[in-house]
Amino acid sequence: MVGHNLRVPVSSFVGRLRELGRVHDLLESHRLVTLTGAGGCGKSRLAVELCWSYAGAATGAGSPGEG
Repeated sequence: MVGHNLRVPVSSFVGRLRELGRVHDLLESHRLVTLTGAGGCGKSRLAVELCWSYAGAATGAGSPGEG
């Protein structure tokens, strides 16, 4: 089993699936991807959600809160 230290989000991840997919695609071909944008636009939340998707793939589980 692969461990992680990701915090469990307190709210659901809504409306950024296109961006999540784009960053995932970029990480398939690049080792480093930088998220930029104005403060408060959700860069950290997008990164954490992406990490949860990789952690779920490694352990066979989904994102937190998925049934």
